[in-house]
Amino acid sequence: IWLFQVGALMAIPFTYCWPLAAILNDSVIVHFSDSHSQLFIKIAVLVLVSVGQNIAGCLAFTASMIQVNHSVLEDDLGKVNGFGQSLASLSRAVGPAIGGALWSISMHYHFVFLNFIATSAVLVACVIINRQLPESIAFKKKRPETFLST
Repeated sequence: IWLFQVGALMAIPFTYCWPLAAILNDSVIVHFSDSHSQLFIKIAVLVLVSVGQNIAGCLAFTASMIQVNHSVLEDDLGKVNGFGQSLASLSRAVGPAIGGALWSISMHYHFVFLNFIATSAVLVACVIINRQLPESIAFKKKRPETFLST
């Protein structure tokens, strides 16, 4: 459970780093006289933010898959994993449309942080929901053994 929380909470600052990198570019990096220095700093910032965000995503994704696998008995594991993958596919299909709509609204109101605030709110909601899970989710479920006398 804690691994998901660490990954999700770690992703929040990296989510805000993307627009902050653009602001940094417009306000600080453009004042460097050497174009090679500008390019090096831009690439370094983008690589660091990308690596940090990917590490956070890997932690959260791995932990969520472990939690799904620990939530049911082995007999039902295929059904639950199939349902989970179906929901993941639905999110990948609907997510860009929602993100595009939020981006369009943010451009209309000149507030570029709307997508990043929405993403952070979803991450915080996921952490809150994750904290409500029982501690037993940290361990694989086992079928109770029955003793049959012969």
